[in-house]
Amino acid sequence: MSEDKLILYKENNKNTVKQFGIDEEYFYKSIVPRFWDRVAIADKNECWEWTGEKFWRKDYGKLKLKNGRAIQAHRLSYFINYGNIDDKLIVRHLCGNAWCVNPNHLSIGTHFDNAQDKIGHGTVVCGEDMPSSKLTEKDVLDIRKLYFNHHLTLKQISKKYDVVFSTISCVVRGKWWKSVGGQINNDNRKKLTEKENIEIYEKFSSGVSANLLAKKYGVSSRTIWHNVKKIKEKINE
Repeated sequence: MSEDKLILYKENNKNTVKQFGIDEEYFYKSIVPRFWDRVAIADKNECWEWTGEKFWRKDYGKLKLKNGRAIQAHRLSYFINYGNIDDKLIVRHLCGNAWCVNPNHLSIGTHFDNAQDKIGHGTVVCGEDMPSSKLTEKDVLDIRKLYFNHHLTLKQISKKYDVVFSTISCVVRGKWWKSVGGQINNDNRKKLTEKENIEIYEKFSSGVSANLLAKKYGVSSRTIWHNVKKIKEKINE
């Protein structure tokens, strides 16, 4: 590191190296030179790829400290060139290259910003492209139809598709696979009037099944059970 860069670095990073649990002298004399030794510096607009160690199962580069801690290479690059980083924020790759440590390609942001970056860069794997996914986009659309239009319960659908109950719940609520489309919001379903709820309670009490009532009133059988239970509780108060 040149004397000019070292002076600039010290001005930007005054009293900030303590966040790494090390002293300034060790940081200046060991960490910073070791960092630059592992960077393939190119043109200022090109990616400067990290040539050192990388985190296991992650694409990010790392640099080990004497205290046993490892720092993400791109985070260290931002720190060296721009100064302190808020603990609540992360360092984003504007270029989409996880190995890049070019400070011109780095920016501070939130985890949401980072997730949006990945989508924009096409580096995020989601939906049926995920190796662990058991459902396809067609399955998701069919599941939502079964739940909202044909009034199958989450348990019935989870058994049909051989997935856990929570997976189906996330699909019909739009927590997962929201971009696929189909109905996902329970609030879009028909709202029963007080008169309809009383009629349902009376018919249910006389022996009409929840499934038949659900088809007649255009709601799920779960809604029938829930509303009947609420009326019973009011009666017993």
